[in-house]
Formats: sequence, structure tokens, C-alpha cells
Amino acid sequence: MNDAPSRVLYDKYKSIIKEIMSMLSSEQKWKLYETLKNPVKNSIMLRDGLAVNPSAPDPIRTSITLKNIFGHSVSRIRIVGLVNDGVTDNFNKILTCDDCGKDKSFYFSFFNSPDAGRKFAVYQSDIAKQILNGSLTGNNLYPFKLEGYIKKLTKGNVGSKKNDASVKALLQKNFHIAQSELDFVPVTYDGVPCSCCGKPTINHEHKLALYEEINKTKNLWQILEILERNEKIISKNNKFILENFAGILESNPVATQKEVVSELRKVSYERIIKQLEENEKKLNILLSKNTLSETDVSKVKEFIRETKEKFYTFDTNESFPFTKYNNLIRQTIGSCNSHLKTEMIMITKESVRNLCESQSVLFPPFSVVAKLQSQMKPIAQNIINGAVATVDHLIPKSKNGENSIYNCTVMCKDCNFEKSYYSFYYWYKLHPGFKVNVQKYMDFVVNLINKGKLKDYSSYPRVFATRLQKLTDDREKIVLRFRLKKDDSVK
Repeated sequence: MNDAPSRVLYDKYKSIIKEIMSMLSSEQKWKLYETLKNPVKNSIMLRDGLAVNPSAPDPIRTSITLKNIFGHSVSRIRIVGLVNDGVTDNFNKILTCDDCGKDKSFYFSFFNSPDAGRKFAVYQSDIAKQILNGSLTGNNLYPFKLEGYIKKLTKGNVGSKKNDASVKALLQKNFHIAQSELDFVPVTYDGVPCSCCGKPTINHEHKLALYEEINKTKNLWQILEILERNEKIISKNNKFILENFAGILESNPVATQKEVVSELRKVSYERIIKQLEENEKKLNILLSKNTLSETDVSKVKEFIRETKEKFYTFDTNESFPFTKYNNLIRQTIGSCNSHLKTEMIMITKESVRNLCESQSVLFPPFSVVAKLQSQMKPIAQNIINGAVATVDHLIPKSKNGENSIYNCTVMCKDCNFEKSYYSFYYWYKLHPGFKVNVQKYMDFVVNLINKGKLKDYSSYPRVFATRLQKLTDDREKIVLRFRLKKDDSVK
């Protein structure tokens, strides 16, 4: 052992104990694996840290030794890597030390460790403390978003019980922030038309009532009846689920939940593949009509080729890996120099992103499925959840939009997600229907004001309408028409 190179020694040792562990049937075998591996790993790290040229001066040897030892504590960021790869935000990341971050078996050893829940709880607590003392601004949701992703990845096996004082304090802080958003009173009324798609939204109480009704169902037909009765609130992106759900039961009245969910996931994937094919046609049209440099043409063709190779085949038990797809867009089309780069990114990304969001409805967390003892009940609840009224900022807060009622409108949750952090003008170009639907929204709000149900909102229609006019150009300027009580104006 004294003569063996560290990496050779460690790799050989690991391969021996892995081979032995793989032959055991005990559920504790990987805990035993960690128990056998980690002390040796730490000893080798220490030996490497002390392996300094003996002829070097003592201060230099001491300095190098300390750097070697403490160098393993340097932080490294790793993507969690969800089963549902449709997550695009920056909360899908975890911080590790450099040593663990380099370990290819990190996820396996961490998430399969019997102690993983406690380790994550400590990590979550430490992050919460940093957020509360102001060291990590803009990350209030991170500990809880990450926990949700890890729960999904581990099928509910790893999470925290939120008993920690710092975690509780951060939860309370997030609650108060959310409550301050709800000071925009129109969002609390049931039936407000979504200013984007025009469909009526539901408030929180209505959502909970429908959830309870779904929970009490005893078969798939009863779930279908609830969804069909509430069809008017279901977004266009999720209509395909309802339509195919009904079709499956009509053709096979005794279909099991597993069969229905499997078929719906298959249909959702086929929609994505069809969209990828449509995107390819659009890219080829752009290539034929415009002059691109040879380098850019090569990158676009590389994108088309790799999309076919990596994303045209699928497993219905897993959702579309949107993060990998988006990374491919960045590496190929995103590195083009052409003035058409933005247009090509929009063609390839947005349509697939929206379909992936619809597909995610079909992949509820394992913990929720286990709790309800049903796959279709949480899916039905996810569909309903998309109709919940939410507050949207015309100019996103991330782009310095003010957090006042005059910058706010009501959108269903599905449309709000789709709008995300995009600037209003860019998003409006993609959703021209907003021009008609925002008038429906304003009619509803003005009616509430005239009935005295929205106090302190008499100036809202005029200021909001003026803001919309400034945000839209002359050719597509949005002019809202309304009449308030004791007000002779019609614009």
C-alpha cells in the first residue's frame, strides 16, 4: 500500500467492495458500502495532502500541505438532475465541497444514504440562516424549491420536516411576502377573466373545493366528470389531457389508472416530437431564404442532427429532458453570430417549453401520488391548479417593474408561468390575443368597482390603461374602453 499510487489504490479498493456489495441482498448493503469506503477515502486524501517534497523548506512544505488539505473544501455547484427535466430555473442546483462535487457517484451515495434526509435538513437550515441574515438576497424560495426537486428525484424519500427554527422563520417570511402580493384585491374574486387567454380564473377557495371533490372520487369516470364540468377554466395547453382522457375511457370503459396515465404520457410526448419536427421545418425555411455564414449554417445543422439523435426517442415513464434540450440550443444556435439568432432561439425553445410545462402535469410528485393513492387524482388537481388566479406584473419585477396595483393584472397560473420574466412587449408579440382578452378583464374589474366591491380602485382602470398604451407601439396600441360610475369618459 505504501508504494501504490493513491488513485490506483482507491479505485481498486472501491471496485472490490462494490463487487461484494452488489452480491448482497440486504437493504443495508449501500450503507455498509459507505462505511467501508469513506474512512479509506479520507485517509488517502490526507496522505496526498501530506505528500510534499521533503527537501523543500519547512514553511513552504507547511503552506502546501495546508492548501492541499483545505483545497477539498472549495465549493462546487452541481445541477440536481431531475427526473422531470422541464425545470429551467436556477434553484435546481446544490452546493457541494470540491471533493464530493468531483465524485461521479455523489448522487447515488448522497440520495441513497440512510442519513440523506438529515444531511439535507442541515444544508437547508444553513442556507435559510444565510438568507435571513441578508447574505443571500433574492433566494428566499431556494431551500424549498430545491427540496421539491430532490423529493421528485428520490420519489419522496429525501426531504426535511421543517422543524428547524431558521427554516420555519424563512417559511413565515415567504408567507408574508406572498400575502403582500395578494393586496391586489381583484385576484381574490372568483371568475376574473385571465387577461392573457380570456378564460375565467378561480380563486384559492374555489380551488380547494375542487381539490376536495376530486379527492372524494371513487373511479376514473367521476374524475372525468369533474374535469368536463369545469372545462371552461382549463387552459388550451391542458385541453389535450381532458380530450384524450375522455377518448381513452370511451374506447375502454374499464381502463386502469396505469393504462390511462401511460397513454396520456405517450400522447404528450408525441405532441413534443411533432413540435420538434415543425421547428426543424421552420429552421430549414430560414436557412433557404437567408444567407448565413458557413459557421452558423453548420451550427444550425448540428442542432437539427443532434435533436433527432437525442430527443426523438422517448420513455413514457420519464418526462422530456428540457434542460438538456435547452443546453443544446445554447451550445449551437445560441453561439451563432447571425441577426436571426434570436428568432431561431424563439422558434426552437418557446413552443417546446410550453409543451413541457403541460407534460409536467402528468408527472405529479411520488409523495402526492402515495398520499392520495391515485395517479389521476393529482393529475386532475394539477389541471385545475393551472386555472388559479395569480398576480402578474406587466413590467416584471426582475426588470425593475414597480410592485404597485397599476403595474398588475390577473392571469391564470398557466399563462403567468408562460409569461415568466419576459418583457411585456416581447411577450405581447407572441400573444396578440391579449389585446381582446385584457378588455374582458377590465370590464369585469370596472363592474366590481361600480358595484362598490373594489374600494380604493377608482383610479386603477385609467392609470392601467395609460400604462398599456405606453407599452405598445402605434400600430398595435391597446386602447381600453370603460365607463365608471359618475364618470362621463368612455376611454
